[in-house]
Amino acid sequence: MSEPSINLNEGSVAAQWRSSGPLKHVFLPSLISASDSVEIFNEMETALALKRGTPRKYKHRNVFNKMGTQNFENCPVLTTYMSYFISEPFVARLRVLTGIQDLFGDPNFFGGGIAEMGPGGYLKSHRDFNIHSDTGQYRRLNLLVYVNPEWRKDWGGGIRLWNEQNRVKLAEFFGEAGDAVLFETSEISYHEVPPIATHCPAPRRSLALYYFSNNWPEGVPVRKNTDYQLTPSQWADLMDRLWDDGVEGSQFDEIVERMHARKPDPYLYQRSDIEIGLTALKQLYSECLENSQPRDAHASSVRANLLDVARAMESGQSIESLPPSDPVTQRARLMISNLLSTLRSKRTRGDPYNLNSYL
Repeated sequence: MSEPSINLNEGSVAAQWRSSGPLKHVFLPSLISASDSVEIFNEMETALALKRGTPRKYKHRNVFNKMGTQNFENCPVLTTYMSYFISEPFVARLRVLTGIQDLFGDPNFFGGGIAEMGPGGYLKSHRDFNIHSDTGQYRRLNLLVYVNPEWRKDWGGGIRLWNEQNRVKLAEFFGEAGDAVLFETSEISYHEVPPIATHCPAPRRSLALYYFSNNWPEGVPVRKNTDYQLTPSQWADLMDRLWDDGVEGSQFDEIVERMHARKPDPYLYQRSDIEIGLTALKQLYSECLENSQPRDAHASSVRANLLDVARAMESGQSIESLPPSDPVTQRARLMISNLLSTLRSKRTRGDPYNLNSYL
C-alpha cells in the first residue's frame, strides 16, 4: 500500500496536549482508518501465531496473559504503518504536537512493536523504563494504537493514567478500530491496563511505538526496568484478602501459598506485596485495639471502609466527602487514608510463575 493516511491535526491537538496537566497526554480518535486497523488486527494473528503455540513463562504477576513481538515481516499493512510511525515525516508531526524538538523514532521498536492481551489479562500500574539499552537515548513518548474492530467498556482493558503520586486516576481511555493514545514518558507517568473480562470474545491488540531523545534531562536517574507500584484500591483489596487469616495465627509462607494457589483468579500479588500488605494490616489492627472502643466494632469498620476510602482517593475525593457516618467510621476512614498514603511509593518485586498453569 502507499503511504498510510493518518488523521492527525497537529495544531488543534497540540492545545489539548499543553492543557492536559503535569502528565501530558491526549486521546487520538481514528488516528488510522477503521478498515486498515481491521486488516492489521487480522495480520497480527500471523505474527503472533508462533508465540502463542509455545510455552510462555512470565517473571512476575504484575503482567498477565500478555505477549508481543517486533517480528511482523509477513504482514504488509502492519509493516507499512509501523514503518511510517517511526519515519521522519511522522516524527516531525509529533515534534509539532508536543513541542519536543529533540525527538526520534526507534527502528528496532525496543520494548514495543505489537502486543496482544487475552481475556483475564492485565498490566498493573507502573512507570516505564526510561533508557534505550542499545542507544542510551532518553525515552520521551508512548504511542499506543488500538486495532480491535470493536471494543466495549464492560470488557475492561482500557488504559488508565495516574497522577504523579500514583494515587488519583487522571483519565481512562477505551480505544477501538484505529484510536490511539499518546502520553509522555516521565518520572510521573504511571499507567495501567485494568483486567480484561474473562468473557471477552477476542484478545486486545495494539501497536506500541516509543520515541526517544538524545539529550538526557538533568537530575533524572536512569531506570532500566519497569517500576511497578500498586494503586490505593489494590492495596485495599490485598488487605481485605489477607484479613481473615493474616492478622494472627497463620505463618507468612502459608498465607503466600494460599493466595498464590487461587484459580482461576490470576490477579494475584507478589510475595513482596503480601509482606507489605500484611505489615500494614497488622498496623491497622493494632491501632483499632489501642485507640477505640468497642474494639471489634472498630476493626469491622476498618475492613468495611477499606475499598470505599481507596476509591475516594483515586477519584480525587477527600474522605470528608463520603456519606456522613458515626465517630467510629470516621476514625476508621482516617486511619485507612493515612496508611494508604504511606504505601503509595512501595515498589513491587516480581515473583516467578508459569502462565500456562493459570490458562
